[in-house]
This record gives sequence, structure tokens and C-alpha cells, in this order.
Amino acid sequence: MNRMFSEGIECSPNETRRQSEIRDFSQTLVGYGMSMTRYAAVIASLVMACGGSGKATPTTYEAALGIWSSIEDINTWIGNQFVYDVDRAIQLSETRSRGRVVIYQPANVYRKPRGVCVDLARFGYETARRIAPGVSVKYLMVEFEPTTVRGNVLRRHWFVTFERNGKLYSFADSRRPGTIAGPYDSLDALVEDYQRVRQRTIVAATQRDSFRKQKKRRRSKHSRSESQPAAP
Repeated sequence: MNRMFSEGIECSPNETRRQSEIRDFSQTLVGYGMSMTRYAAVIASLVMACGGSGKATPTTYEAALGIWSSIEDINTWIGNQFVYDVDRAIQLSETRSRGRVVIYQPANVYRKPRGVCVDLARFGYETARRIAPGVSVKYLMVEFEPTTVRGNVLRRHWFVTFERNGKLYSFADSRRPGTIAGPYDSLDALVEDYQRVRQRTIVAATQRDSFRKQKKRRRSKHSRSESQPAAP
């Protein structure tokens, strides 16, 4: 059984630490003379801590797309891997952000699972559309009453909604990674519950098919609308 740990299951740094703890614990169990049947059962349950299933985590985003088949698969990875980046949130705040905002691509989030709400929302939305194209997914942008962090104004928050059996759910929320919330009968019910969970007043909520906003220009023969990312 210890051999499975020495053959290099691909895990995040946190999962690697758990691997080491499991390995040390397994050696202790054997030292106490535990039967191999009982030993195997205990280790199998502990291995669940690594990636949630004991299976190797795909090393690339494209490899993950070939394995994942449901929103639950995406959600499990998010819960095990994603870390909210407060410094980036401040950099992209209304106080500091100027001009075009660069939102991380899903492959970049997979390679380095750290970012802000709109980075994770993009990862959840685009990944869900690729592995489960039959599921209706939308971005949800909520606008809170403004708050300040280190003197910087934060107002908007992004995550993803999806429909299943006539009910509405949400996931890919950087404030509670690994959570699928729902079912809800309507968007209003989801927003009301989220306001309660976050303990912040929501002044607007909009479902969208893109995290970008349209920058309007005066129409002429030589002008057209230009797509700009919405501030996170």
C-alpha cells in the first residue's frame, strides 16, 4: 500500500503535504501490528483527502477536460485547489484599475489556481461549456453596496449559475470555493439567499453570457462597438 504513495500521485502542495502525513501515519499503523485488511481500509479512507477520490489529479488543463464530465468534477477541483488572491482583488478594484482588465484564462487558472472572483467564474463557465455543453450556464454578476479594503473600493462579485431539472444552482464562487449552492426556484431566491450568506446588501444582480461589457460608441460608418472586460 505504501508503494502507491512513492509512485508520485500528482497533487497540489496542500495535497502533497497530506500525502506525507498519510504515509507517516500508515507506517505508524503497521508498527502497531494492525491487520492488513484493516490497514487497507483506513488508508483508503485517508487517500480520499487527496483530490477527493484518491485518483491522480491531471497535470494539465487539457488533460482535465478529457477526464471531467460534470460540474461536480469542476467543483471538486475548485474546492481542493483554488485560493483567493486579495492583492489581485485590490489591484483590480474600482479605485486602482484603469483601462483594460486582463482576466486569467482557464488554462492559466488550472496551472496556478489563484485569482479573484471573475478569474474563477471564467474558469467555471468556460470549463462547464466544454465538458457539459448540454447544461445551461450563465455568469452572475452581483453588485453590493460598496465596501473598502485597504482603502480600495470593492463592489462587484462574479460567480456562475446553472440549471438542472428546472432548478437554479450556483458554483465557482471564489468566496466559498467547492460549494454548489441550491436548488433555487428563481434567480431572486438565489440572490436573496446569497445576500444572507454574505451579510452584505445586494443592489443589483445580472445573469450574463460574458464577463466582458460592451463599450458604447457613437455609430458611424467607421466605428463599431468594442468589447471590454467588466471590472471584477
